Amino acid sequence: MFPVFELVNSKRLARATASVVDGHKLFVRKGSTASLWETSNTNTAVNPRRTRQEGLIVDGKLKLSACGTHFIFSEDVLFSTPTAAADVVNGRTSSGPTDWRIIGSTVTFREWLKQEEATE
Repeated sequence: MFPVFELVNSKRLARATASVVDGHKLFVRKGSTASLWETSNTNTAVNPRRTRQEGLIVDGKLKLSACGTHFIFSEDVLFSTPTAAADVVNGRTSSGPTDWRIIGSTVTFREWLKQEEATE
């Protein structure tokens, strides 16, 4: 059985939990929160990571909170990598393998994955 991971970014109002699927994919759970995408970057080029978050908004999987300060996952969402999930949750480019931690511990997704691979 795989552990449940969490990503907490209090400064950006993000708090998400996720379950592991197929060893490295993450299902971010319904009710998790995600930050609004950072807009301080003056680069106007299309950012595929921001586009991913926007796609979830269009699909109704991310909804703006009543107070308008963050998003809420309206359903479980599958991400192909922990980085893709962390980018959406943090609202910025992130390092998913180090941002996600087993709930109640300091063990990162990267550390957990190494342990799993060593025991196979």
